[in-house]
Amino acid sequence: MTEEEIKAIWEGLSGSNISYGNARIFIAFTGVRSKFGPDFRSAVVFVDGIKIEGDAECHVLSSDWFRHKHNQDPNFSSVKIHIVWQEDVNLDGITISLSKIRALNSSNSFLCVGASEEEKRAELLRTAFVRLSRKAQRISDRAREVGDEQSLYEFLAEAFGYEKFRNTLVMFARRYSYETVLRAGGSDIIEYFISSFRLVKNLPSRPQNDPKRRIKSLLEFLKKNHPISEKILEFFDKKKPYRDWQNEFLVKGLGYGRFRTIVANVLLPYIMNYRDKHDALLFFSSFPPEEINRVIKTGMKILNLKKINLVEGQGIMEIFNNRCSKYLCYLCSLRR
Repeated sequence: MTEEEIKAIWEGLSGSNISYGNARIFIAFTGVRSKFGPDFRSAVVFVDGIKIEGDAECHVLSSDWFRHKHNQDPNFSSVKIHIVWQEDVNLDGITISLSKIRALNSSNSFLCVGASEEEKRAELLRTAFVRLSRKAQRISDRAREVGDEQSLYEFLAEAFGYEKFRNTLVMFARRYSYETVLRAGGSDIIEYFISSFRLVKNLPSRPQNDPKRRIKSLLEFLKKNHPISEKILEFFDKKKPYRDWQNEFLVKGLGYGRFRTIVANVLLPYIMNYRDKHDALLFFSSFPPEEINRVIKTGMKILNLKKINLVEGQGIMEIFNNRCSKYLCYLCSLRR
């Protein structure tokens, strides 16, 4: 368990009721993620009906509070809630140990079998909102550093690179900016960009997965759909059906499943930064799911769902990674 995993688990618990020892905890609001100081600002929990309001900090061990010297930092004096994997020392305020909650499910059984399909899909929509909002924030944070179009370009590059080459394509996008590749009209110039990007030459792969081919597909995608930000917002505002998105945006080398993954990981989060988030989630719930990977497949089996849409696929990945795979069923509203 890492601190980032603990943050992701905590972030998805707003509105949850949990039993913790002899206490009953209602997590009204997990707070707002912070880049500086405590991990989450202005969290609100009720312990046996008593309100506790303050910042929240996540650690693997509760003793990390002292190891990181937060106890000596006035910026952390507002922390009232500690979320840890293991509580090895006592801290002021309230400490929630995930390992203690995990121990409640000693049988390693999934406790959602009694939940209705309607309840499951409602929870997937909620957890998808958490996951996609986090992705939207990443795009927004990067946009403040490099501008809107360049940020979108970099996250598209990451998605076009798949798991193996995503860092490679992000490095390419940062070396050759959005404006640079758009000004390069001829294919010979694009070939020069790729050949001069030395890192690409040293990565063996199957021909269809060659990073050079993925870069070409990315650049073709950008040129065909420029200006990309305006186009995706226009398609969303007109509520174009999935078939129109697929027909308009697909380029050579980009399969249907990967395109839907790009929608889920980049286009939808981008839209959430500029349009009503819940409206965006409901609209993209009409899209078929992205590529069914191992996590989605396993999550569907656990939840006993035969069919899902694109947004529910994001919810499954969030709930599986942060609850099911760790048997943290006692944190889940679907437990019965």
